[in-house]
Amino acid sequence: MVLMEEKKKKWLGLATFWPFAYILVFILFIFGMVFLGNGGGEPIMGLFFLLFMLLHFLTIFLILGLQIYYIIHAVKNDDLTQNSKILWIVGFFLAGLFAMPVYWYVAIWKVADEYERRELESGMGFESAYDRETDFSQQKPREPHSWR
Repeated sequence: MVLMEEKKKKWLGLATFWPFAYILVFILFIFGMVFLGNGGGEPIMGLFFLLFMLLHFLTIFLILGLQIYYIIHAVKNDDLTQNSKILWIVGFFLAGLFAMPVYWYVAIWKVADEYERRELESGMGFESAYDRETDFSQQKPREPHSWR
């Protein structure tokens, strides 16, 4: 498992959720162009439109870059089984916009918290049932149940 700094996880999460916010911005921009056009409904062509198109293309390239990053991360993630790696990669190709935030939350944001929790518990003397070594030689056998 590759652990990531808290700051990097937050920036990656922000980049991963940006396309959803951008969809809202895009819809508002289109409605603004239709209703606030030059009299006859023609869109305002100017610097604002060009800046918006630049934002549009940057968002598209961000999504493609995130897909590449998440595919590489899934392939290198040792916590995933081979089948789940394949499912995640197919999910990134077919429904990347929806699969990437889920993968970020499950495999990047929450996994590190679970790892840190286990480290904290093991460091403070807490033991799970699987961590202790049980000495079965000291235990006496259970008596059989009396059916009478």
